[in-house]
Amino acid sequence: MATQDMSFDDLWDRYMGAYVTPTEYAAEGWNMGRILRDLRELWGNHPTDRLTPDELAEVANGIAAGLEERGYPVTPAAEFDTICLTMSSAASSYGVPVLLLDEQAYGPVDMTPAGVTGAELALTWAAKFAGGPRGAELARLGLASLAIARA
Repeated sequence: MATQDMSFDDLWDRYMGAYVTPTEYAAEGWNMGRILRDLRELWGNHPTDRLTPDELAEVANGIAAGLEERGYPVTPAAEFDTICLTMSSAASSYGVPVLLLDEQAYGPVDMTPAGVTGAELALTWAAKFAGGPRGAELARLGLASLAIARA
């Protein structure tokens, strides 16, 4: 799949346009997290044209770039119903915790819908609610490996 050769209109018509126009979509507020969720819902388990995670990301990037070019403002994606730092997820490996945002796993270097990596989001959240933990406190909270990834 070579979405970089497709115009925004072609991308939109192919992947998102069955039910809504770009103007209508943007009016409800958009960000990368929403685009990815919508694409996963429409194409992640499609019976004949299923998109891989890499293909979903490629399409989402093309759509986001097109919406930005058309001047539709991005809605910040800092609100999540559930945030969990865990090593119990199947996505966690080698003792590195993953951040679960509304049940979607993000590793330390994975970009989250908030526009920062999983490590940055976990550290920002921990600093905000735990008074800026560092060193031994990070290790106690299970965030020491995330601090290394952030540096």
